[in-house]
Amino acid sequence: MPDLPLWLYLCLALIASTLYVFIYLRVQRLERQQHTRRIHLLHRLRQLLSLLQKHRGLSAGILSGDKSLSADRAVIQQEIQSLLKGAQTEQVLLAPFERWHTLTEHWGRLQANQQLDVRACLLQHHQLIRTLLFLIEDLAEASHLAASHPELEYLPWVWKGLLPSAEWAGQARALGTAVSAKGCSTPAERIRLRFLCQQLREESSHTLQRLKAQPDLQKSLLPAQAALQQFLWTLETQILQENGPPLNAKEFFALATQAIESLLAIADDALTHALRVHQEINPHLLGATTLVSRG
Repeated sequence: MPDLPLWLYLCLALIASTLYVFIYLRVQRLERQQHTRRIHLLHRLRQLLSLLQKHRGLSAGILSGDKSLSADRAVIQQEIQSLLKGAQTEQVLLAPFERWHTLTEHWGRLQANQQLDVRACLLQHHQLIRTLLFLIEDLAEASHLAASHPELEYLPWVWKGLLPSAEWAGQARALGTAVSAKGCSTPAERIRLRFLCQQLREESSHTLQRLKAQPDLQKSLLPAQAALQQFLWTLETQILQENGPPLNAKEFFALATQAIESLLAIADDALTHALRVHQEINPHLLGATTLVSRG
């Protein structure tokens, strides 16, 4: 077999190296696309968390006698339906998670059941939201967002600490809205509210302490701490009064919502940070790097 000329060896080597670089860059591009899709999906599920929590609180107030909340709940229900429909476009990402199917089926049953009392309504919502929190954590862990990115190592505190803190606050808002709608509370409700206040204070304090060193979260951390303090003060000094809370259901719901949304705003900032980190190699490749929608 005759020896090949040197120039041909050089050409083959150049072709091989070019092909390797092309494949490598393509793989990197696809990985960035996958990370971007997963981050946007996590944000969509975060929005769903907020909506389901609001639906629970408004439902508790309506079942406790304040029918003026019905119009607000109808709007929230439409938003939930729209968000769930939009999430269907990411079935490839969601299909492997059994909790997604459990969540959508449970929501359908809850919508169809109009015979629940306050206690059963709260319990069903608690279970539904618990499933969603686990789904968010499952998807986040499967996405490996912090892999090879030490600046994102704090992200697990978002799924394991920040969102659970928002859920303690959400449960307190729901029960507090029910109490405000009735104008009175039972000893059992006051015991439960005190427990929720304690859990919220401990979980949020520990989590926010862990997150305060993150420069990308600073703009939302301080407002969240202030809103939480106001919310806890209102619960402990007004809603827990034995002679009845001075706030009506709509006023209390709005105040509580401000505290909860301030916690969820930190989660949004963390997701925006993750999106920016995963797009920094080519920030124009995949579009905007800010998750602006909150609520």
